[in-house]
Amino acid sequence: MGQSPLPEPLRDIQTYWESLCRLDRLPARAEVDPAGIERALSHAFVLERIAPSVARVRVGGQVLNTFLGTEARGLPFSFGFGMTSRALMGDVLKDVFDAPVTARLWLEDESKAPCPCEMILLPLAGGRDGAATRILGGLAFGGEQAPRSHRWRLINSERRAINTSQTPLSGSTQATHVPHLRLVVNRP
Repeated sequence: MGQSPLPEPLRDIQTYWESLCRLDRLPARAEVDPAGIERALSHAFVLERIAPSVARVRVGGQVLNTFLGTEARGLPFSFGFGMTSRALMGDVLKDVFDAPVTARLWLEDESKAPCPCEMILLPLAGGRDGAATRILGGLAFGGEQAPRSHRWRLINSERRAINTSQTPLSGSTQATHVPHLRLVVNRP
């Protein structure tokens, strides 16, 4: 799964986020300009951390609204996930905020209807100390078919550590094409 290219809207969002990154810090939420991801705007969303492994939707594009089956703004992000995936999603959110890492997720409709989707989660600094308190995300459905249910199952995740200090990362990682990122894989 990790070897397949990102869907175009997610690639646009990730490329924009990478253009905002600096060697010494994460991009700030205030730096994100919707015009920078105009072609992928309906696929984008912003999450805000409200607890260690919990986030709520601050801004949601049309694709996230379809994913959740309702207006997304203000909802807990876990709203769209089945009970078996909520703890796993909480772990991913905690890593994105705390490590910080970027995450790529593969999801399927809990009804097992053929409607796979992919998601990316990219940390944004929000506090004075530069800590990640927001996430710029993207969501893309893999098929032409609309989802049958609005509960999703996390089937795989891939996390890439962010090395803003340019110090070597500990553990077993693979280098990526972006010098300040390292590949870290976590499969539930």
